[in-house]
Amino acid sequence: MQGNGQSYRTAGRHPGHQRADKANVAVGKAAILQARDDLVQAQAVLSCAKRNLSYCTITSPVKGVIIDRRVNIRQTVVYSLNAPSLFLIAKDLTPIQIWVVVNEADIGKIHPGLPRRPPDSPQNLPEGCPVGSCPRRPWCRSS
Repeated sequence: MQGNGQSYRTAGRHPGHQRADKANVAVGKAAILQARDDLVQAQAVLSCAKRNLSYCTITSPVKGVIIDRRVNIRQTVVYSLNAPSLFLIAKDLTPIQIWVVVNEADIGKIHPGLPRRPPDSPQNLPEGCPVGSCPRRPWCRSS
């Protein structure tokens, strides 16, 4: 260091070089400000895109289970006064009874109080209802 406070690197430099260095610093600061402005603009564009996406979300007015889908995937849905039914939704499935046809070889394994799902089924399936009754009614089907 020299006695007047200049560093070794800038002590013997030409004044034109020092002005160039200051100009480079100013350009760097301007680039930082531009990048900050670009970030703010990108955040505004993202916010606008999220808002537009929220307009595309169809929510159900009731909580329930979808029984039937009445539209195709990627089908355009237009809002109107006579809009079509998109889904058939059941509000409560607890009082439902399901009648099934069981193979004759498997009917002996079914009895009232049977567990809610087979032990070899995936664990992520929702809980079902236990078997309530097993009326044995023969049924013939021609093949």
